[in-house]
Amino acid sequence: MYYLVNQEHDYTLRGYLESDRSRDLACSLAGLHYQRARKSRQLPPSTYIFSDHERLTPHQTELAIQLWNQLVDRPGVRLLNNPAHVARRYKLLRKLHELGRNDFNVFRLDEPLDQVRFPVFVREEREHYGSLTGLIHGADELRRKLNNLLSFLQKHRTQDLIVVEFCDTADEKGIHAKYSALKIGEHIIPRYLQFSHDWEVKDSNAIITPHNMGRKMRYFEENPHRSWIRETFQLAHIDYGRLDYGVLGDRLQAWEINTNPMMSGMPGDKKQFERSAERAELLEPSRSLSHQRIRDALESIESSSPGGPEIPIRIPRSLSRRLRQEEIVHQLCRPVARLKRGLLGSFRFAGWGD
Repeated sequence: MYYLVNQEHDYTLRGYLESDRSRDLACSLAGLHYQRARKSRQLPPSTYIFSDHERLTPHQTELAIQLWNQLVDRPGVRLLNNPAHVARRYKLLRKLHELGRNDFNVFRLDEPLDQVRFPVFVREEREHYGSLTGLIHGADELRRKLNNLLSFLQKHRTQDLIVVEFCDTADEKGIHAKYSALKIGEHIIPRYLQFSHDWEVKDSNAIITPHNMGRKMRYFEENPHRSWIRETFQLAHIDYGRLDYGVLGDRLQAWEINTNPMMSGMPGDKKQFERSAERAELLEPSRSLSHQRIRDALESIESSSPGGPEIPIRIPRSLSRRLRQEEIVHQLCRPVARLKRGLLGSFRFAGWGD
């Protein structure tokens, strides 16, 4: 089984494969970088998970579509996440709002912002660093924040930013709950339920108590939102990914779907958020249950008839040339991008999954 991913974001898979969580995995699973796939002349019959759609450039999306079209309907091949149909963050959130499934809306900067309902926050459309601004309560403040983000120092691009209306799901005690569920093929697997006083719920600010862990285990065991989760993935045309969502009264609200979610801790990360033995003990029952279901799901999507002749792959030379040029520019710009993320504090979250 092959997991297609951008090279610089393959830690999501490597962390899992290098952890004890994958030790009992009874199927083969390996990463395949899009950068390497463009050079491929043939690929074996297998299961291919196309991931990291949010970060794919237009040229990479074209490459992914080429690969999909040349692999589809081949004997011994199973494909997940058709790159020609996957709905990315903006498109999905706008669609869910228009269908009345989400109470909040999302806007690009080239759209009229006079219909925005405050408070809002600004984030990157293609990245997973969360809010860049915190909550913004009026039009003048929004203009100032956007001017700052688009300034010479921060150098965000207009086309990369979106304005998201804030949906307050805090309970009467001011506690925010973030739910997460994986879809792997036909399997819907509860993955997280975290609680925090902060509206941006992260591992580092999560409230870990026996009571909260009891709620989490009930969520994992009962999987109460399975039908709604499945429908949301179907609307997004996504077969593999993690949906983050909340509950507003009796209505479920989808925050995003990550097609390259963390499956375990960061590989070799020495700076992971320190967890006490008591905290680890509280978290372990739900983790073990989740990871057993992940293993079962991965094993179920492995191609039922692997082997057979290699499948020829032909990538147009013009596309391959454009991709190579794009990769060179990206390599040259990486140090600047890293510095910018550091200045913005984009890595202020400490949790990398479990």
